Amino acid sequence: MDNDDSVMSELDGKLVVSKPSLFSVIWGIVFLRWRSFANRRTLIKLFLAVSIFTVLAGLSINEFNQKQFEVWFFEVLTSTMMPLVCLSVAGSFLRTGIKESTIEYLWTRPIGKAKLMIGSYLSSIGIVVLFYFVFDISLHVIGFYRNIPNAMVLFPNLWLAQFMGVLAFCGIASFLSVFSGKYLLWGVVYGLLFEVGVSQIPTNMNNLSVSHHLSSIVWGGVEGLVIGTLGCLLTGGISLVLACYIFSFKQYRVGSSREG
Repeated sequence: MDNDDSVMSELDGKLVVSKPSLFSVIWGIVFLRWRSFANRRTLIKLFLAVSIFTVLAGLSINEFNQKQFEVWFFEVLTSTMMPLVCLSVAGSFLRTGIKESTIEYLWTRPIGKAKLMIGSYLSSIGIVVLFYFVFDISLHVIGFYRNIPNAMVLFPNLWLAQFMGVLAFCGIASFLSVFSGKYLLWGVVYGLLFEVGVSQIPTNMNNLSVSHHLSSIVWGGVEGLVIGTLGCLLTGGISLVLACYIFSFKQYRVGSSREG
């Protein structure tokens, strides 16, 4: 067969199963996840969440008050909400598939577990970025309506911080999801220990906190932007490598949240 992405081909009279490319795996998982995400129930929940957020932010941000605007954009939307959103989206895909036995559909294909993990990670990034795009638009409208000074000047750094945060937190969530079925509990423990505790320590230990890197991207000037970006990329990359390694060798009991 001429198609390189075909699952089965014939070679020397024998039936050979060919492994799909990483791009095909990623595209397939992205398609499946977007298909499950884009349903009426999920969209209604997203609409309600954005509406509530817009109302609360609009009532809290006073006209010309840049400080209040920054608090809602960075402290609330990025530092507080983002870890929870990434944990929910990136951590749920594999665990839900294992518990509901739907992941068997992917495991019966000639797909390596590492590719499956990478596809899950990248599709999670896409979903969270779209989620935050909607919220950012609502905050844009509030900033314009409240005549916030220098709001547009801050947006590039704030957007970069959000994107780097998504890369890092989705990587951590992916690692926690393959490490334990109680990934939500471990996510809360991680958040309290590193993002709330370690991030407040005025030593080099705060480099273990993603929130510290995000703050450096926004407020640390050129040097902080570079260091913060590298810190987030390193955190996301290491977490993804560990997630791929654990997922490749760990045994899971399909149909249960427990490991086999």
